Amino acid sequence: MDFVEVTCELPDVAEKFYVTISSPAKLESEKIAIDNKLPLQSENLNTNNIEITKIGEKYELYFKDLEQGATVKIYSTNTGDGLVGEIQIEQNGTSSFMINNLFALNGSVYFSLTQQGKTESNRLQVDLPN
Repeated sequence: MDFVEVTCELPDVAEKFYVTISSPAKLESEKIAIDNKLPLQSENLNTNNIEITKIGEKYELYFKDLEQGATVKIYSTNTGDGLVGEIQIEQNGTSSFMINNLFALNGSVYFSLTQQGKTESNRLQVDLPN
């Protein structure tokens, strides 16, 4: 039996994918389910998960409705480095964080979520309150 290597891009949200085999003059095989062993990407945050309140020169960040043990990272840029801080979500799915260096971020801050056993989500841009 000959082996064929196939390379393809799989959706990062699929827990399983299905494969069939066909060749000229032969019928297509039955579908075979294969477990996706790659880590799935964490769900993207949305603005409903984050509340930002300005208190003097500091900002209070409040995160809600998130999975316990997940990590929220705070960035100064949409791509690359620029990590400002990170916080782990507590038992009740919420956490709060006081930070005083957000005022230098030109009006926006970026957040990502990393759920347990998954890779980091895309970053969400949030405008800072005045």
